[in-house]
Formats: sequence, structure tokens, C-alpha cells
Amino acid sequence: MKSTGSWSNKEYVLKMVKKDGLNLQNASKELKEDKEVVLAAVKNDYHALEYASKKLRVDKEFILEAVKKNGDALIFASEELQADKDVVLTAVNNGGAFLFASEELQADKEVVLAAVKINGYALGSASEELLADKDVVLAAVKNAGYSLQYASEELQADKEVVLAAVNNYGNALEYASKELRADKDVVLAAVKNDACSLEHASKELRTDKEIVLEANKKEGDNFEINSPNLQEDKDLIAFVYGIEQKAEAKKAPGSKKNTKSAKKDVEKKEAVKKADKTSTTVKAAKTVKKTTTARKTDNKKAVDKPVKKPGKIILEIDNQQIDFKAIEKKASKLGGNVYVVIAEKKIYDADGNSVDLF
Repeated sequence: MKSTGSWSNKEYVLKMVKKDGLNLQNASKELKEDKEVVLAAVKNDYHALEYASKKLRVDKEFILEAVKKNGDALIFASEELQADKDVVLTAVNNGGAFLFASEELQADKEVVLAAVKINGYALGSASEELLADKDVVLAAVKNAGYSLQYASEELQADKEVVLAAVNNYGNALEYASKELRADKDVVLAAVKNDACSLEHASKELRTDKEIVLEANKKEGDNFEINSPNLQEDKDLIAFVYGIEQKAEAKKAPGSKKNTKSAKKDVEKKEAVKKADKTSTTVKAAKTVKKTTTARKTDNKKAVDKPVKKPGKIILEIDNQQIDFKAIEKKASKLGGNVYVVIAEKKIYDADGNSVDLF
């Protein structure tokens, strides 16, 4: 049977929704109730489920098939099915948005564990009770260390949990308890993962030589020693610059194995000289800074420039523009967490309600 190009023709509609699931909105009422057509559309784009008939969106058997195709289709299922454990478990196991599960299921340990093992950030939608459950939080931070931010204060002070978090994502150290940010084991693990996490460590550990050296190994040439005490440490400076010298030597053309020892001696001497120079430079820089500040004060009128105020942040879609304040105003009509779907030029809430961007 040849396609007639009609939106009431199943063969034609199937072809179109396989190209773009959102074409389902153009289909006839009868085809919006056709399971084969709607599933094909959802497989291409889960948002297509919004245009399926209400009859299909309350059909458990059908919704189970839909969330198997795309777990995020859960957003457009009926409230009853968002509270159905079989449906929600199937959805989260297929990458579904746990955010749209019912409150009862967001407090169900089995469901939450399944969700956080696939996406640790799903912890943010779990019940308060489960945010204090060590099994759940450990599973979450092992998948996404930064989800430590959602854990209870008690678990943010649990060394096992925090170590698991920083081993996955060093900057999760930011959400560890004050005591653990002063724990050398924890901070070392964090900087081994990401040298930048050093900024979240306690003041004492930010100037700990062993930790600073570990951060340097991770960050290499981009690492800066900001502690005045460590800037005076010649051995540390020599080590840091020594690494840089070795890296340069490896890149140098014509290097030979029988010259390695001689080069190491030269590198060591140069590193120590550089350490002396760096130590002096740090002191000199402070003097220069004071002098520069004085000059700026004396010549304030000459150097003053008008400060530009930050303007609006504009979002442009298909030659249409909207600023973020306008988006927030529109989103306020829905309430709760909202999602901007640029492809549709719409804002959705957790219940599937929407408002147009333009």
C-alpha cells in the first residue's frame, strides 16, 4: 500500500514519527490511540507521549512498553502509573527521570537504590529519610561524587561515604563536614582525583607539603603554590620546577640515553636556582603590589574607567529572543521544578503541564 501523505494513513504516520517522534501531534485521533504508532514515536522522542491519547497514558501495559523504549517517558504517564512500582522501576532502569516518580516511591529504598546506581544525582529527589541512609548515599556517590551535596549532615561527616565521593569526584570535598575537610586521608584522596579540590581543604592542609606535592603531580604546569610558607620552601619549589625541567628535557630534540645523568645534574642545579629566584620574586612581588597600589591611588582620576553593568542574558531560538527573567516569570505559572525544552519552545513542570516560551 503506497503512502498517500495523509496524517490518517498509518503507513505514512509511522514513517514520519520514526523520523521525528513529535510528528505524532499531527496524526489523526485514531492513530494517536494506535500502540504501534505511539511506541515508534516514543522510541524516537519520549516527548511524543504527550500527544498520545489519554487512554494509552493510563494503560499500564502500554506505559511499561513505552518506558522500556525510553525511561524518561515516565514524565507523561498518568499520576497513577507514576506511583506504580513496576512502571517506575522499569523507567529508572532505562535511564528514566526519577524526579517524576510519586512521593511514595521516592521514599522506597529499592526504587531509590535502582535510580542512584544509574544516576547518582537522582539522590536529590529521594525522601529525607533516605538521604540519611548509608546504603543509598554510598551507591549515589560512587556513581556521582557530587551528589554528596544531597546527603544528610551525618553522612557528610562519614569518612567512608566522603572517601567514596572524592574518589569519584574530587571537588565533592566541598560538601564534606568541616572535620573531614581537615582529614589528611580524605584531602589526599580528593587532590589525587582533582588538584582544584585543594581549595576546599582546611587552612592547615592547604599548606601541607605532602598534599601540595600531590596536587602538583595531578595538575602539573598549571599548579600554583599560593601558601607564603611553601613559597619559601626551596626543596618544594625545586621539586616543582624540577618536574617542569624534566618535561622540557624529554621534548628537547637530539636527547640521548648516555646524557641523562649529566642532564639531571644540570636540571637539579637549575631547579635550585629557580627556587631561590622564586622565593625572592614572591617577596619582590609584594613590594611591587604595594607600590602599584599607591600609584593607583595618586592617579585615580587618570585611570578610572566606567564599570560596565552586566546586561541581560538573552536566549535566541529560531531568530526569536527571550531573556532569563522572562523565562522565570513564565515558569512561575507552573511552580516546582521546571524544564525548558528548546526543541518545543515550551516549559514543562513535573506533571507534564506546559507554557509556551514565546
